[in-house]
Amino acid sequence: MEPAEYRVWVRAPQHVRPVDGVSYDAVPTEYLERPTPAPSPLPAAETPPHPPRTPASATTASATPPEMTMSNAPARLPRQIRPVAGEGLKSFIERLAAANHIKATYLRRYLVDPPWSWSGSPSWERLAAVVGRDPSSLKEILAGTRCVECGTLSFKRMNGSTRQTCSHACRQKAYRRRNPKPQKEERHLICQGCGTKLAFGAGAATRRWCSDSCRQKAYRQRRREKAEAPPSPELTCGFCDAPLGPGRRRWCSERCCQAAYRRRRFSIPPRQQPTTCAECASPLKPGRNQIRLTCSAACRTKRSYRNRKGRTSREHSLNLR
Repeated sequence: MEPAEYRVWVRAPQHVRPVDGVSYDAVPTEYLERPTPAPSPLPAAETPPHPPRTPASATTASATPPEMTMSNAPARLPRQIRPVAGEGLKSFIERLAAANHIKATYLRRYLVDPPWSWSGSPSWERLAAVVGRDPSSLKEILAGTRCVECGTLSFKRMNGSTRQTCSHACRQKAYRRRNPKPQKEERHLICQGCGTKLAFGAGAATRRWCSDSCRQKAYRQRRREKAEAPPSPELTCGFCDAPLGPGRRRWCSERCCQAAYRRRRFSIPPRQQPTTCAECASPLKPGRNQIRLTCSAACRTKRSYRNRKGRTSREHSLNLR
């Protein structure tokens, strides 16, 4: 087998740029345009099974669907369902498709006015023809609601809005009807200086005088009564009965405070150490730093179990009541 030499020329695309320092003189290059394939004609007898899909943006506002007549009206489905008031178009189409054992997407596309599109909106006329009902009455049942304030017929939005009024004004009226403003009650008081009758609203601040002159007179009267009041009795220390100076105190010094504490502390009789065990009644030795109630760990466990059992039985008897 003899070796062979092959030369290959690579045609670079348009986005390839030359590299600095590299010579491309010896490389034969040329720009080739991409050939456009010629469309293959279809036979005259062969037609596409479905119309071509057209995006929703391609349809213009001036293009109107053809009027539905008896010849192009859709056929009525064999199984009919009862529409529910306010359930919406989507829910009704899904229930209708499930009752007739077809896909909801196919039925929705079938209800769109021609030219058919997957993103188009179903037509009320075609839906009414499919279910055998009047289009206006069917639309009023499925998507129509009555305003709770004025009773005007309004149609629900397809985004699932649950509003119950037709306008902002009706919504404000319904809110004010549900939440009425409290009635303002006028309160009447008497001026403490001259006896004049005062009247003001419920939310206003409470006044005690009718003017600044009455308020000043009341202030001078309080100062005069305070100056003429008899002096308060002199306070004394709670331990040594020495007179106390100004301020809220009970003792004249820290020494009297500690002495009063010791007097209160040691006046309480201390707890006595029992001489017998609380469980087995055997002689009990006094403890070093605490009062002992049992003679051993076994007696302490028995006493704890007996106390716990008695506490549980008392709680059980209270629950039965």
